[in-house]
Amino acid sequence: MLVAKNPVVATQSFHVIMASFVQSVLRYGRNGPGLFRTCTGYYGMVEAQGQGMLHCHFVVWLKEHLIPQSMVEQMLVDCNYERTVIEWLEGILKCELPDDEMVVPKTVTQPVLSKPDPHSCQPLNTSVMSNTKFFCLFSNDVQILAEPCNWHIHNHTCWKYLRPLEKQSDENCWMQMDGITHPNSTIDKTGSITLQCRHPWSSNYNNVCLYFSLCNMDIEFIGLGQGAEALMYYITDYVMKVALPLYKGLATLSHAITMLGTTNLNPEMSDMSCHYLVHVVNLMMGKHKMSQQQVMAHLLGNGDKYCSDSFCPLFLGTFKQYVLDHLQEGMGPIDSLNMLYLCQCQDDMSNTSLNVDHTYDEMVYLSFAGESITVSNQLQDYIYCPAQPFLEHVSLWFFISNMDKVPLSAEHTQLAHVEG
Repeated sequence: MLVAKNPVVATQSFHVIMASFVQSVLRYGRNGPGLFRTCTGYYGMVEAQGQGMLHCHFVVWLKEHLIPQSMVEQMLVDCNYERTVIEWLEGILKCELPDDEMVVPKTVTQPVLSKPDPHSCQPLNTSVMSNTKFFCLFSNDVQILAEPCNWHIHNHTCWKYLRPLEKQSDENCWMQMDGITHPNSTIDKTGSITLQCRHPWSSNYNNVCLYFSLCNMDIEFIGLGQGAEALMYYITDYVMKVALPLYKGLATLSHAITMLGTTNLNPEMSDMSCHYLVHVVNLMMGKHKMSQQQVMAHLLGNGDKYCSDSFCPLFLGTFKQYVLDHLQEGMGPIDSLNMLYLCQCQDDMSNTSLNVDHTYDEMVYLSFAGESITVSNQLQDYIYCPAQPFLEHVSLWFFISNMDKVPLSAEHTQLAHVEG
Protein backbone atom coordinates (compact mmCIF):
# COMPACT_ATOMS: atom_id res chain seq x y z
CA MET A 1 0.00 0.00 0.00
CA LEU A 2 2.82 2.43 0.84
CA VAL A 3 4.51 1.77 -2.50
CA ALA A 4 1.24 2.16 -4.42
CA LYS A 5 0.64 5.54 -2.78
CA ASN A 6 4.20 6.79 -3.40
CA PRO A 7 5.25 5.87 -6.97
CA VAL A 8 7.85 8.66 -7.07
CA VAL A 9 9.66 7.39 -3.97
CA ALA A 10 9.46 3.79 -5.19
CA THR A 11 10.90 4.75 -8.59
CA GLN A 12 13.72 6.76 -7.04
CA SER A 13 14.55 3.90 -4.66
CA PHE A 14 14.65 1.43 -7.56
CA HIS A 15 16.98 3.71 -9.51
CA VAL A 16 19.34 4.01 -6.53
CA ILE A 17 19.49 0.22 -6.21
CA MET A 18 20.20 -0.26 -9.92
CA ALA A 19 22.87 2.47 -9.94
CA SER A 20 24.48 0.92 -6.85
CA PHE A 21 24.43 -2.50 -8.50
CA VAL A 22 26.32 -1.19 -11.53
CA GLN A 23 28.75 0.87 -9.47
CA SER A 24 29.48 -1.43 -6.52
CA VAL A 25 28.69 -4.97 -7.72
CA LEU A 26 29.59 -4.88 -11.41
CA ARG A 27 32.10 -2.02 -10.92
CA TYR A 28 31.82 -1.20 -14.61
CA GLY A 29 34.38 1.39 -15.71
CA ARG A 30 36.16 1.36 -12.33
CA ASN A 31 39.58 0.09 -11.31
CA GLY A 32 39.60 -3.48 -10.10
CA PRO A 33 37.22 -6.39 -10.70
CA GLY A 34 33.64 -6.55 -9.46
CA LEU A 35 31.76 -9.37 -7.80
CA PHE A 36 31.69 -11.46 -10.99
CA ARG A 37 35.20 -10.39 -12.17
CA THR A 38 35.85 -7.55 -14.64
CA CYS A 39 32.67 -6.36 -16.34
CA THR A 40 33.09 -5.16 -19.94
CA GLY A 41 29.44 -4.41 -20.69
CA TYR A 42 25.89 -4.75 -19.39
CA TYR A 43 22.32 -4.35 -20.59
CA GLY A 44 19.31 -4.25 -18.26
CA MET A 45 15.67 -3.97 -19.38
CA VAL A 46 13.23 -2.54 -16.83
CA GLU A 47 9.78 -4.08 -16.55
CA ALA A 48 6.84 -3.86 -14.17
CA GLN A 49 5.26 -6.77 -12.32
CA GLY A 50 1.53 -7.30 -12.06
CA GLN A 51 1.31 -5.01 -9.03
CA GLY A 52 3.37 -2.29 -10.71
CA MET A 53 6.70 -2.89 -8.94
CA LEU A 54 9.74 -2.39 -11.17
CA HIS A 55 12.31 -5.10 -11.78
CA CYS A 56 15.23 -5.46 -14.17
CA HIS A 57 16.60 -8.26 -16.39
CA PHE A 58 20.39 -7.89 -16.78
CA VAL A 59 22.88 -9.42 -19.21
CA VAL A 60 26.50 -8.99 -18.12
CA TRP A 61 29.64 -9.50 -20.24
CA LEU A 62 32.93 -10.38 -18.51
CA LYS A 63 36.49 -9.70 -19.61
CA GLU A 64 38.68 -12.51 -20.98
CA HIS A 65 35.78 -14.96 -20.86
CA LEU A 66 36.17 -17.63 -23.53
CA ILE A 67 33.34 -18.19 -25.97
CA PRO A 68 31.30 -21.29 -25.03
CA GLN A 69 32.83 -23.63 -27.63
CA SER A 70 36.41 -22.63 -26.76
CA MET A 71 35.62 -23.00 -23.06
CA VAL A 72 34.37 -26.56 -23.61
CA GLU A 73 37.46 -27.50 -25.65
CA GLN A 74 39.72 -26.08 -22.95
CA MET A 75 37.93 -27.96 -20.17
CA LEU A 76 38.27 -31.24 -22.08
CA VAL A 77 42.07 -30.97 -22.18
CA ASP A 78 42.76 -29.06 -18.95
CA CYS A 79 41.40 -30.50 -15.69
CA ASN A 80 42.68 -27.53 -13.69
CA TYR A 81 40.77 -25.11 -15.92
CA GLU A 82 37.63 -27.23 -15.59
CA ARG A 83 37.93 -27.25 -11.79
CA THR A 84 38.53 -23.46 -11.75
CA VAL A 85 35.42 -22.77 -13.83
CA ILE A 86 33.26 -25.01 -11.63
CA GLU A 87 34.58 -23.44 -8.41
CA TRP A 88 33.98 -19.95 -9.80
CA LEU A 89 30.40 -20.78 -10.79
CA GLU A 90 29.65 -22.47 -7.48
CA GLY A 91 30.98 -19.40 -5.70
CA ILE A 92 28.62 -16.92 -7.40
CA LEU A 93 25.56 -19.13 -8.11
CA LYS A 94 23.76 -20.66 -5.14
CA CYS A 95 20.94 -23.17 -5.55
CA GLU A 96 20.51 -24.12 -1.91
CA LEU A 97 20.07 -22.38 1.41
CA PRO A 98 23.19 -21.57 3.46
CA ASP A 99 22.30 -24.30 6.00
CA ASP A 100 21.86 -27.01 3.33
CA GLU A 101 24.94 -29.20 3.72
CA MET A 102 23.16 -32.27 2.35
CA VAL A 103 20.57 -32.80 -0.39
CA VAL A 104 17.12 -31.72 0.81
CA PRO A 105 14.21 -34.11 0.04
CA LYS A 106 11.56 -33.03 -2.44
CA THR A 107 8.82 -33.19 0.20
CA VAL A 108 10.27 -30.34 2.27
CA THR A 109 7.82 -27.55 3.14
CA GLN A 110 8.51 -23.83 3.30
CA PRO A 111 9.01 -22.47 6.83
CA VAL A 112 6.58 -19.93 8.23
CA LEU A 113 7.62 -16.33 7.50
CA SER A 114 9.57 -14.94 10.42
CA LYS A 115 8.71 -11.73 12.22
CA PRO A 116 9.59 -9.00 11.51
CA ASP A 117 9.48 -9.13 7.72
CA PRO A 118 13.00 -10.11 6.49
CA HIS A 119 12.64 -7.66 3.58
CA SER A 120 12.95 -4.81 6.07
CA CYS A 121 16.07 -6.03 7.93
CA GLN A 122 18.79 -3.50 8.57
CA PRO A 123 22.34 -3.92 7.19
CA LEU A 124 25.05 -5.10 9.52
CA ASN A 125 27.38 -2.59 11.16
CA THR A 126 30.64 -4.11 9.95
CA SER A 127 32.84 -1.51 11.65
CA VAL A 128 32.34 -2.98 15.13
CA MET A 129 32.66 -6.73 14.52
CA SER A 130 35.27 -9.26 13.52
CA ASN A 131 35.28 -11.06 10.19
CA THR A 132 34.21 -14.31 11.83
CA LYS A 133 31.20 -12.72 13.47
CA PHE A 134 30.28 -10.88 10.26
CA PHE A 135 30.26 -14.04 8.11
CA CYS A 136 28.13 -15.80 10.74
CA LEU A 137 25.54 -12.99 10.84
CA PHE A 138 25.72 -12.54 7.05
CA SER A 139 24.91 -16.23 6.42
CA ASN A 140 22.05 -16.03 8.91
CA ASP A 141 20.56 -13.00 7.13
CA VAL A 142 20.91 -14.69 3.73
CA GLN A 143 19.12 -17.76 5.13
CA ILE A 144 16.28 -15.56 6.43
CA LEU A 145 15.99 -13.79 3.05
CA ALA A 146 16.34 -16.83 0.77
CA GLU A 147 13.51 -18.79 2.40
CA PRO A 148 10.71 -16.33 1.54
CA CYS A 149 12.34 -14.77 -1.55
CA ASN A 150 13.78 -17.67 -3.56
CA TRP A 151 11.67 -20.62 -2.40
CA HIS A 152 9.51 -21.55 -5.39
CA ILE A 153 5.84 -22.44 -4.88
CA HIS A 154 3.78 -23.40 -7.91
CA ASN A 155 1.04 -20.95 -8.90
CA HIS A 156 -1.08 -20.13 -11.95
CA THR A 157 1.95 -18.59 -13.72
CA CYS A 158 3.61 -22.01 -13.83
CA TRP A 159 0.77 -23.45 -15.92
CA LYS A 160 -0.21 -20.57 -18.20
CA TYR A 161 1.46 -22.13 -21.26
CA LEU A 162 0.21 -25.69 -20.73
CA ARG A 163 -1.39 -27.45 -23.67
CA PRO A 164 -4.93 -28.85 -23.26
CA LEU A 165 -3.85 -32.41 -22.37
CA GLU A 166 -0.82 -31.52 -20.25
CA LYS A 167 -1.03 -31.90 -16.48
CA GLN A 168 -0.13 -29.38 -13.82
CA SER A 169 2.95 -31.27 -12.64
CA ASP A 170 6.44 -30.36 -11.48
CA GLU A 171 7.87 -31.48 -14.82
CA ASN A 172 5.62 -29.04 -16.74
CA CYS A 173 6.38 -26.00 -14.62
CA TRP A 174 7.07 -23.04 -16.92
CA MET A 175 9.71 -21.79 -14.44
CA GLN A 176 11.51 -25.16 -14.88
CA MET A 177 11.29 -25.79 -11.13
CA ASP A 178 10.79 -29.57 -11.25
CA GLY A 179 12.22 -30.38 -7.82
CA ILE A 180 15.24 -32.29 -9.19
CA THR A 181 18.45 -31.98 -7.16
CA HIS A 182 22.10 -32.51 -8.07
CA PRO A 183 24.56 -33.34 -5.25
CA ASN A 184 27.57 -32.37 -7.38
CA SER A 185 28.34 -30.23 -10.41
CA THR A 186 28.84 -32.11 -13.67
CA ILE A 187 29.78 -31.43 -17.32
CA ASP A 188 28.49 -33.65 -20.11
CA LYS A 189 30.11 -34.36 -23.48
CA THR A 190 28.37 -31.42 -25.14
CA GLY A 191 29.87 -29.00 -22.62
CA SER A 192 26.59 -28.34 -20.80
CA ILE A 193 27.30 -27.54 -17.15
CA THR A 194 24.90 -28.73 -14.46
CA LEU A 195 25.71 -27.04 -11.17
CA GLN A 196 25.11 -28.68 -7.82
CA CYS A 197 21.60 -28.08 -6.48
CA ARG A 198 20.93 -29.39 -2.99
CA HIS A 199 17.51 -27.78 -2.54
CA PRO A 200 14.60 -28.89 -4.76
CA TRP A 201 12.67 -25.60 -4.65
CA SER A 202 15.37 -22.93 -4.40
CA SER A 203 15.97 -20.84 -7.53
CA ASN A 204 19.48 -19.63 -8.29
CA TYR A 205 20.69 -16.57 -6.42
CA ASN A 206 23.85 -14.76 -5.45
CA ASN A 207 24.15 -14.27 -1.70
CA VAL A 208 25.65 -10.77 -1.96
CA CYS A 209 23.03 -9.51 -4.45
CA LEU A 210 20.22 -11.06 -2.41
CA TYR A 211 21.55 -9.44 0.75
CA PHE A 212 21.81 -5.91 -0.59
CA SER A 213 18.61 -5.98 -2.72
CA LEU A 214 16.37 -7.64 -0.08
CA CYS A 215 14.18 -9.23 -2.78
CA ASN A 216 13.92 -12.36 -4.88
CA MET A 217 16.35 -12.77 -7.76
CA ASP A 218 17.60 -15.27 -10.32
CA ILE A 219 21.03 -15.66 -11.90
CA GLU A 220 22.21 -17.94 -14.70
CA PHE A 221 25.44 -18.67 -16.53
CA ILE A 222 25.23 -18.62 -20.34
CA GLY A 223 27.31 -21.58 -21.44
CA LEU A 224 26.62 -24.25 -24.04
CA GLY A 225 23.93 -26.84 -24.69
CA GLN A 226 20.14 -26.84 -24.52
CA GLY A 227 20.09 -24.91 -21.25
CA ALA A 228 22.07 -22.07 -22.82
CA GLU A 229 19.79 -22.01 -25.86
CA ALA A 230 16.70 -21.84 -23.64
CA LEU A 231 18.32 -19.03 -21.69
CA MET A 232 19.13 -17.11 -24.85
CA TYR A 233 15.49 -17.43 -25.91
CA TYR A 234 14.49 -16.05 -22.53
CA ILE A 235 16.87 -13.13 -22.94
CA THR A 236 15.63 -12.42 -26.46
CA ASP A 237 12.02 -12.55 -25.31
CA TYR A 238 12.35 -10.51 -22.12
CA VAL A 239 15.49 -8.41 -22.23
CA MET A 240 16.11 -7.40 -25.83
CA LYS A 241 12.60 -6.11 -26.33
CA VAL A 242 11.96 -4.32 -29.61
CA ALA A 243 8.33 -3.40 -29.06
CA LEU A 244 7.58 0.29 -29.41
CA PRO A 245 7.26 1.92 -25.95
CA LEU A 246 3.90 3.53 -25.34
CA TYR A 247 5.30 7.01 -24.85
CA LYS A 248 7.09 6.82 -28.22
CA GLY A 249 3.91 5.62 -29.85
CA LEU A 250 2.01 8.55 -28.41
CA ALA A 251 4.77 10.91 -29.56
CA THR A 252 4.36 9.49 -33.06
CA LEU A 253 0.63 10.07 -33.00
CA SER A 254 1.13 13.57 -31.61
CA HIS A 255 3.48 14.32 -34.49
CA ALA A 256 0.91 12.93 -36.94
CA ILE A 257 -1.81 15.13 -35.49
CA THR A 258 0.46 18.18 -35.72
CA MET A 259 1.31 17.43 -39.34
CA LEU A 260 -2.35 16.84 -40.06
CA GLY A 261 -3.14 20.34 -38.90
CA THR A 262 -0.70 21.82 -41.43
CA THR A 263 -2.18 20.03 -44.45
CA ASN A 264 -4.82 21.51 -46.75
CA LEU A 265 -7.57 18.99 -46.14
CA ASN A 266 -11.24 19.86 -46.34
CA PRO A 267 -12.89 20.19 -42.88
CA GLU A 268 -14.89 16.98 -43.19
CA MET A 269 -11.80 14.90 -44.08
CA SER A 270 -9.76 16.54 -41.33
CA ASP A 271 -12.39 15.79 -38.66
CA MET A 272 -12.57 12.16 -39.81
CA SER A 273 -8.77 11.79 -39.67
CA CYS A 274 -8.63 13.24 -36.16
CA HIS A 275 -11.40 10.89 -35.11
CA TYR A 276 -9.41 7.86 -36.33
CA LEU A 277 -6.26 9.08 -34.58
CA VAL A 278 -8.11 9.45 -31.28
CA HIS A 279 -9.53 5.96 -31.77
CA VAL A 280 -6.00 4.58 -32.29
CA VAL A 281 -4.77 6.31 -29.13
CA ASN A 282 -7.61 4.82 -27.11
CA LEU A 283 -6.82 1.35 -28.45
CA MET A 284 -3.14 1.72 -27.53
CA MET A 285 -3.95 2.90 -24.03
CA GLY A 286 -6.35 0.02 -23.53
CA LYS A 287 -3.99 -2.71 -24.76
CA HIS A 288 -0.68 -1.45 -23.38
CA LYS A 289 -0.59 -1.43 -19.59
CA MET A 290 1.85 0.83 -17.77
CA SER A 291 2.35 1.13 -14.04
CA GLN A 292 2.69 4.44 -12.24
CA GLN A 293 6.34 3.67 -11.56
CA GLN A 294 7.06 3.16 -15.26
CA VAL A 295 5.51 6.55 -16.00
CA MET A 296 7.50 8.18 -13.19
CA ALA A 297 10.73 6.55 -14.42
CA HIS A 298 10.21 8.21 -17.80
CA LEU A 299 9.34 11.59 -16.24
CA LEU A 300 12.38 11.43 -13.94
CA GLY A 301 14.67 10.66 -16.88
CA ASN A 302 15.60 7.15 -15.72
CA GLY A 303 14.34 5.51 -18.90
CA ASP A 304 13.35 1.89 -19.39
CA LYS A 305 16.81 0.33 -19.47
CA TYR A 306 20.31 0.48 -17.97
CA CYS A 307 23.15 -0.17 -20.40
CA SER A 308 26.84 0.50 -20.87
CA ASP A 309 26.71 0.92 -24.64
CA SER A 310 24.31 1.56 -27.48
CA PHE A 311 22.67 -1.64 -28.71
CA CYS A 312 21.01 -2.19 -32.08
CA PRO A 313 18.19 -4.71 -32.54
CA LEU A 314 18.64 -7.18 -35.41
CA PHE A 315 15.48 -8.70 -36.90
CA LEU A 316 17.22 -11.91 -37.91
CA GLY A 317 14.04 -13.78 -38.83
CA THR A 318 13.32 -11.39 -41.69
CA PHE A 319 16.80 -11.85 -43.19
CA LYS A 320 16.70 -15.61 -42.72
CA GLN A 321 13.40 -15.92 -44.58
CA TYR A 322 14.66 -13.68 -47.38
CA VAL A 323 17.80 -15.82 -47.87
CA LEU A 324 15.82 -19.06 -47.80
CA ASP A 325 13.37 -17.79 -50.42
CA HIS A 326 16.14 -16.74 -52.82
CA LEU A 327 18.04 -19.99 -52.35
CA GLN A 328 14.92 -21.97 -53.05
CA GLU A 329 14.22 -19.98 -56.20
CA GLY A 330 17.71 -20.69 -57.54
CA MET A 331 18.25 -24.24 -56.28
CA GLY A 332 14.78 -25.77 -56.11
CA PRO A 333 13.82 -27.63 -52.92
CA ILE A 334 16.29 -26.88 -50.17
CA ASP A 335 18.05 -29.67 -48.36
CA SER A 336 17.47 -28.86 -44.71
CA LEU A 337 20.67 -30.65 -43.69
CA ASN A 338 22.75 -28.07 -45.58
CA MET A 339 20.70 -25.07 -44.51
CA LEU A 340 20.26 -25.68 -40.80
CA TYR A 341 23.78 -24.50 -40.02
CA LEU A 342 22.82 -21.15 -41.50
CA CYS A 343 19.31 -20.83 -40.11
CA GLN A 344 18.87 -23.03 -37.06
CA CYS A 345 20.69 -24.40 -34.03
CA GLN A 346 22.39 -27.77 -34.17
CA ASP A 347 19.93 -29.31 -31.68
CA ASP A 348 17.16 -28.96 -34.30
CA MET A 349 18.87 -31.25 -36.82
CA SER A 350 16.01 -33.75 -36.51
CA ASN A 351 13.92 -31.60 -38.87
CA THR A 352 13.73 -32.96 -42.39
CA SER A 353 12.35 -30.01 -44.33
CA LEU A 354 12.16 -26.26 -44.21
CA ASN A 355 8.85 -24.48 -44.42
CA VAL A 356 9.25 -21.50 -46.72
CA ASP A 357 6.07 -19.48 -46.92
CA HIS A 358 7.43 -16.46 -48.86
CA THR A 359 6.26 -14.04 -46.18
CA TYR A 360 8.48 -11.58 -44.39
CA ASP A 361 8.11 -10.19 -40.92
CA GLU A 362 7.93 -6.53 -41.87
CA MET A 363 9.45 -5.07 -38.74
CA VAL A 364 10.05 -1.33 -38.75
CA TYR A 365 11.63 0.92 -36.19
CA LEU A 366 11.20 4.62 -35.54
CA SER A 367 13.93 7.22 -34.97
CA PHE A 368 13.04 10.40 -33.11
CA ALA A 369 14.98 13.63 -33.73
CA GLY A 370 13.12 16.59 -32.35
CA GLU A 371 9.86 16.82 -34.28
CA SER A 372 11.13 14.58 -37.07
CA ILE A 373 10.30 10.86 -37.15
CA THR A 374 12.09 8.45 -39.50
CA VAL A 375 10.67 5.02 -40.34
CA SER A 376 13.18 2.32 -41.30
CA ASN A 377 13.13 -1.32 -42.34
CA GLN A 378 16.40 -3.24 -41.87
CA LEU A 379 15.93 -5.64 -44.76
CA GLN A 380 15.20 -2.87 -47.27
CA ASP A 381 17.96 -0.65 -45.87
CA TYR A 382 20.55 -3.40 -46.32
CA ILE A 383 19.38 -4.48 -49.79
CA TYR A 384 18.99 -0.96 -51.18
CA CYS A 385 21.95 0.70 -49.49
CA PRO A 386 23.76 3.32 -51.62
CA ALA A 387 26.09 1.96 -54.30
CA GLN A 388 29.26 3.27 -52.73
CA PRO A 389 32.65 1.47 -52.90
CA PHE A 390 32.97 1.19 -49.12
CA LEU A 391 29.53 -0.49 -48.93
CA GLU A 392 30.06 -3.15 -51.59
CA HIS A 393 31.34 -5.87 -49.24
CA VAL A 394 29.88 -4.76 -45.90
CA SER A 395 28.55 -7.66 -43.84
CA LEU A 396 25.10 -7.60 -42.31
CA TRP A 397 26.56 -7.50 -38.80
CA PHE A 398 28.76 -4.51 -39.58
CA PHE A 399 25.94 -2.73 -41.41
CA ILE A 400 23.46 -3.02 -38.54
CA SER A 401 25.94 -2.17 -35.78
CA ASN A 402 27.69 0.74 -37.50
CA MET A 403 25.24 2.30 -39.95
CA ASP A 404 22.40 4.62 -39.04
CA LYS A 405 19.86 6.65 -41.00
CA VAL A 406 20.01 10.37 -40.24
CA PRO A 407 17.29 12.69 -41.59
CA LEU A 408 18.60 15.43 -43.84
CA SER A 409 17.93 19.05 -43.14
CA ALA A 410 15.53 20.96 -45.40
CA GLU A 411 18.47 22.52 -47.30
CA HIS A 412 20.14 19.15 -47.92
CA THR A 413 16.81 17.65 -49.04
CA GLN A 414 16.28 20.42 -51.59
CA LEU A 415 19.86 20.09 -52.84
CA ALA A 416 19.44 16.31 -53.25
CA HIS A 417 16.31 16.86 -55.36
CA VAL A 418 18.11 19.39 -57.55
CA GLU A 419 21.15 17.16 -58.07
CA GLY A 420 18.92 14.12 -58.65
